[in-house]
Amino acid sequence: MEVKGYPNYTVDDKGNIHNKHNRKMTSFKVNGYHIVCLYKDNTKQNKKVHKIVAEAFLNSVPTDIIDHKNRNKDDNRLKNLRVVSCVENRHNINQLSNNESGYTGIYIKNEKYLSTITINYKEYKKIIPFSEDAIQRALHFRLTKKIENGILV
Repeated sequence: MEVKGYPNYTVDDKGNIHNKHNRKMTSFKVNGYHIVCLYKDNTKQNKKVHKIVAEAFLNSVPTDIIDHKNRNKDDNRLKNLRVVSCVENRHNINQLSNNESGYTGIYIKNEKYLSTITINYKEYKKIIPFSEDAIQRALHFRLTKKIENGILV
């Protein structure tokens, strides 16, 4: 399929960009995202590969947020991409490297678990004492808040 706005380039559903000579474009990375240099009217434009794929196949516009479902920025296949809202995109983030619980939104604080989730700019928190089922209770709290706020149905 033709890259929108760049008639000398094509994109496929596997995230490959080719020039008019059918040569695969080489990408480079910026902040983990694959970037290709496209030319039109002797002007160079750097474009993110996942945005090119989404514009071609998902009819997205440049201002749309495109999410990698599996969180892997190297995986620009169409089946791994989706158009999301800012709130939806925040729910698909990796846990912080200093997180000792091993779960996103669940932290150890003052020898207790703190389960947090932010939905539509509102933060929900619950402190859970250490116990055998503390992690399960913290996960249940986060899941309940998502359901209550229509994130999951």
